[in-house]
Amino acid sequence: MARADLEAGRLIALSSVSVRLGHPYCAFMPPAKVDRADVAGLVELLSRAAPATCGKAGAPR
Repeated sequence: MARADLEAGRLIALSSVSVRLGHPYCAFMPPAKVDRADVAGLVELLSRAAPATCGKAGAPR
């Protein structure tokens, strides 16, 4: 899904490990930042967008 963005340098791979998740978005963050308003806002935005892009009723958390 992100191969073109990785190759163009718009995204960077944080690891050489690749995992198929079955949904378009995944958020990784340190536990201490979960309750920050900006981080929570981004996770909420992605959670609302995921059903529209993958046809599921909700995004896993």
